Amino acid sequence: MNVYTTRASDIIPYDDGTGTSFATPHIAGICALILSEHPELPRDSTRPSIVKDILISSCFDLGPPGKDDEYGYGLVNAYAIFDTIPPEVTITSPTHGSVVSRYTVLIEADASDDLAIKRVRCKIDNSLWLVDDTEAPYQWTWDTTGYSQGSYHTITCITYDYAGNYAEDQITVRIRTVIDDGGGGGGCPILSVYDGTEYIEEGLLDIHNPEGVDVETIHTLITKPEAINKRYLLRLIEHPKTISHIDKVELFGRLPGGQLKPMPLASAIHSALGQVRWTLLIRDDVRVDILGADHNEGSSEFIELEFKAPAQTNFIEFIFVIEGFNYIVK
Repeated sequence: MNVYTTRASDIIPYDDGTGTSFATPHIAGICALILSEHPELPRDSTRPSIVKDILISSCFDLGPPGKDDEYGYGLVNAYAIFDTIPPEVTITSPTHGSVVSRYTVLIEADASDDLAIKRVRCKIDNSLWLVDDTEAPYQWTWDTTGYSQGSYHTITCITYDYAGNYAEDQITVRIRTVIDDGGGGGGCPILSVYDGTEYIEEGLLDIHNPEGVDVETIHTLITKPEAINKRYLLRLIEHPKTISHIDKVELFGRLPGGQLKPMPLASAIHSALGQVRWTLLIRDDVRVDILGADHNEGSSEFIELEFKAPAQTNFIEFIFVIEGFNYIVK
């Protein structure tokens, strides 16, 4: 087996080598660390066998199970000898007990270890593990479109260090109940989309809820937006008779394979309040109000939205999502 080690050369200071001449110094160094870490070991003829047992117990088994002629006891693992402290992991987003999007959810976790994190894994309920993340920030995207509205689900994250120690965190979330393809009914803002020439009205987005609880409305755009300066332009103007309280807006493009790609919100300019982008980026129950003409001296307020348009533009459809509520029935 090749051993990466130093060389007595200024030109090639490091190189691979093979054989016991290369392997022995590494093992001797680990043995020295064991003796340094365990000064209580007896200073008699039993000491070498004890150190040997510690080395063997830490090995990664290679080849057939157990000791074999080609790999011996396996690959010695110094981490497993000296790292007995398990890592820590915490799911930071979403939070336990929260209500999550009906389309995509960004899962984020913090992981730490006294030496080093090897990998962090994530899964939903009892499904297969998502792709392992080996570098911070530890993140995964969960497509929730195939899950029932209002259903509860468990998110599990496990982190491992190089010694094989691990830790786990688990939370439960609920899929938001949504109103699909808003329109008609209650109090609602009016959505328009810029098609490259003018804003085309899409219609009303119904977020009426007399109890003042946020609902999420999903609307598949009728008008295909045209990117202007690498931005998709949308506008929300309040119905004259209503007042909307908006918590978040999102835009997604659907690729030919069915995957959804989120478009980052670049700006959100309120006709009366100015830039409100940060308020509309996250679900935080800090809402932006837009007033209809009957509540605003004869003119309805509006929000100009700009979403970043990616270089990849072969979307088969666009989906706009709005979260918030409106007490008033128009």
